[in-house]
Amino acid sequence: MMNTRGLSLVELVTVLGIISVGSLVAVPAVLKWKTGADFRGTAARLVSSLQYARSYSYTNCELVVIDFHEKGYEIFVDNGEGNGHAGDWVRNGNERLLVAHQSPASVSIDTNFSSERFRFKGYGRNQPGSIFLNQSNLLNTRIVVNVLGRIRVEY
Repeated sequence: MMNTRGLSLVELVTVLGIISVGSLVAVPAVLKWKTGADFRGTAARLVSSLQYARSYSYTNCELVVIDFHEKGYEIFVDNGEGNGHAGDWVRNGNERLLVAHQSPASVSIDTNFSSERFRFKGYGRNQPGSIFLNQSNLLNTRIVVNVLGRIRVEY
């Protein structure tokens, strides 16, 4: 008599085939979901950083600059502390860095400000404009900052 406990080779190969077909269907969907989640996370982090910069500026009545560059952005207090120059839009001296963020390589950040910088003024009357986040021309988000400093996200 044959022992009927365990799996035969045919059963094992069949199960492995079913698993491989299932993973062929599931992996692209998971990767697409992860890409979208990374993009939404980058947008949420930028909005949170802008809200923090605005709150800091209004609370302390100081200029807070958001400097966008190819790899991400920096947010700093432009108060001239430590032999720096206040209001020059450049971080120098010992001006306090509030946020430094590196964006994923697939996410590009563009603005329609007069330069790649924006600042919140502690007394209001900010320069209005938009920040555009793009990921491989598939996902797009626009973050709008109005004169009063209100931040709005458009998907």
